Amino acid sequence: AAVAVVSAQLFWIKATRALPVATVVNAQLVNPVITLLFAYVLLDEIPSGLEWLTMGIVVVGTLLPFFMSRGASDSTRPMVLAGGMVGTH
Repeated sequence: AAVAVVSAQLFWIKATRALPVATVVNAQLVNPVITLLFAYVLLDEIPSGLEWLTMGIVVVGTLLPFFMSRGASDSTRPMVLAGGMVGTH
């Protein structure tokens, strides 16, 4: 188990350095969904109705900006300031 955890953390650190911030944040948002699905598949723990609803909201909330940005033209996209991120100077 220690090898798996350490390997996963090393791969996560490498991915955070190589991928854009938006991709890393979206991957992090989906972690609870993946955890519940693995619990269902591997441990036969059936999620409650509230957990299914929560998974759906998280998945839709994660995918919605992706699909909205694909169809939007440059003039309708929101303006993002480069220095607007917290902690960057």
